[in-house]
Amino acid sequence: MQIVLFEDHLVNSFLPLSHTRAVADLFAGMYSVQDRWKMFFENDSLFIQTRSSLQDLYEAIPVGESLYINSRVIPNNEAVAAIQSLKSNEAFFIHDVCVAAKGLHMNWDSFEHRAWTAEAMWLNGITDLFSVNDYLLRADFALANKKNSATPSQYCRVIGEGHNLYIHPSAKVFDAVLNIESGPIFIDEGAEVMEGSMLRGPLYIGKNAVLKMGTKCYGPSSFGEECRIGGETSNVVFHPFSNKGHDGFLGNAVIGSWVNFGADSNCSNLKNNYSSVSISNDLDRNEFNTGLTFCGALVGDHAKFGINTMLNTGTYIGVAANVFAGDFPPKCVPSFTWGTGVVEHNLDKAIQTAERMMHRRGKEMSAAEKAVLTYVFKITAASRS
Repeated sequence: MQIVLFEDHLVNSFLPLSHTRAVADLFAGMYSVQDRWKMFFENDSLFIQTRSSLQDLYEAIPVGESLYINSRVIPNNEAVAAIQSLKSNEAFFIHDVCVAAKGLHMNWDSFEHRAWTAEAMWLNGITDLFSVNDYLLRADFALANKKNSATPSQYCRVIGEGHNLYIHPSAKVFDAVLNIESGPIFIDEGAEVMEGSMLRGPLYIGKNAVLKMGTKCYGPSSFGEECRIGGETSNVVFHPFSNKGHDGFLGNAVIGSWVNFGADSNCSNLKNNYSSVSISNDLDRNEFNTGLTFCGALVGDHAKFGINTMLNTGTYIGVAANVFAGDFPPKCVPSFTWGTGVVEHNLDKAIQTAERMMHRRGKEMSAAEKAVLTYVFKITAASRS
């Protein structure tokens, strides 16, 4: 049986990241949504159904009966068992939202509807990626293969029970403090934790990621593949290939891929009056209250920040925005802007910058990725006017 992860009406709740990736490609805990489902359906082929502007980024979906699953659902044994019980032309619904269906097409109206009663976590918006990261890190750590864990260096200090720590044999951990009393720490293949770093779980350090000297990481935090992290972070989610390599604070934040923070960049995650944080985006530009007291930066793919950048609480940074200024930029910086979020960033130059950063990591931008950036430039034009 082939598995198809599909998106629903809340796709724009995950902006700016959903500008450039399917919801199934969002990362938190130790895995992306699709990789987490692959662990439960390891003998089945998995595909992603997304918007037409993004579909070329993913493998074509073969014709045939599929098990369709809403990308916002976080799998667990109960949810998977319920979904596997579906018969052809049956669909699970919560009110008017499809949870999962089995059939030859995605026309749910023609299916027999069943009420969804299984307990499962859902992602409802971009801030959920850090808000539920504690749960995801613990659940993913329990699922992960932790055989052949390396022994910490004699110069490291480990606080807590050893079963909460996994260090891949190829990882390098030098003279660090690893506090696993508050949650597990998973240090993946090829990762490097430089001397003087202080880590408090739950944490995930992705493949070939690097924590620079003296880094302070408060969990629950996740750093994807090949991220470079320094300074102080707390409750953050970094998608792969992004950099915050220098001093400065970032907390309660979601960072896309190919992002670079200049030295001593700082972001507030708490308002001076302790009220809940509101955010907006560069597509519909409607402000909404997150209900969160702590909320930092929400940063799209390929964004760049100059040195000493200051970001206010709950700042939205769009795709390929190049931010630098002597003062706080607006709380909503549209995609493809330059400086303070007012001047338009030339599309060709933005793509050229993105290609240069990718080349530094041995990656080449595909034609499909360029087409996506061009499309985002077009649909966010009104926010730059």
